[in-house]
Amino acid sequence: MRVATLSPDARIEGSVMDYREDILSYDIGGNVSEYRVSILFSITMTDLVYSEVLYENAALLISEPYSTTIDSDNPQILTSATQAQEKIFERVFDTIIKNTLESW
Repeated sequence: MRVATLSPDARIEGSVMDYREDILSYDIGGNVSEYRVSILFSITMTDLVYSEVLYENAALLISEPYSTTIDSDNPQILTSATQAQEKIFERVFDTIIKNTLESW
């Protein structure tokens, strides 16, 4: 998304309520091989023209796993917490847009 004018038609507000990084699995040597990043958001999208809430979720939880080992057979596997966070932010945006458009 980008700002189109100085007087927008909508506003998205959000807060990170919780952040977790949990261990999902270990390799044969006992080393951590997979984690899951989970972020809990509170999100509101407001229509500023009609002063109405278009989308609101005070407990939007999105998680993504990532592996500490690189799998050349599957390059789509996330390999860092940063990549998992970026994917989560993409999913937050998709969730807001999907739920907002469904109401139209």
